[in-house]
Amino acid sequence: MSKKGNSSKIFGGKVMVFGGDFRQILPVVPRGSRSDIIHASLNLSYIWDHSQ
Repeated sequence: MSKKGNSSKIFGGKVMVFGGDFRQILPVVPRGSRSDIIHASLNLSYIWDHSQ
């Protein structure tokens, strides 16, 4: 079986498209405070630093 993508990069080097209003689509954090929810959002994630 051949290896697809580059596993050393985020998402294996594949192009990912994120869309939507990130202020309206918040993550679900069970019993989380407002601060917990904000810190779980995509634009505060390590993934965001690798986005263009």
